[in-house]
Amino acid sequence: MLIKEKDFRTFEWVIKESIVYPRRRYFDQTWMMYKQGKTSYRALYHNMRYLVKGGFSSFETMEELASQIERDAWYLHNYGDAKYWENNKRNDKNGKSKNNNPLSRGQSE
Repeated sequence: MLIKEKDFRTFEWVIKESIVYPRRRYFDQTWMMYKQGKTSYRALYHNMRYLVKGGFSSFETMEELASQIERDAWYLHNYGDAKYWENNKRNDKNGKSKNNNPLSRGQSE
């Protein structure tokens, strides 16, 4: 599995927003069963994989979904905001995201 269970739960809103409406209701039911302990994380994950492969999600592959969740989890852990990267890019006047990390050697200006 590409996505850790903790990250899957943390970014529930990202996952649900990516699913088209008629299928989102079905996924919500599966999610509620997971929260109640009536189904496993494996079943929930495979349900999401089915939706992605079937074209019912805005993500084209599970790898794409996993990379976004991994990036958002990193920013949430380090900056306290999962969308920090997006907000920083929007606030940049030149349209380029500046790297303000002092540990990074290649800072763009």
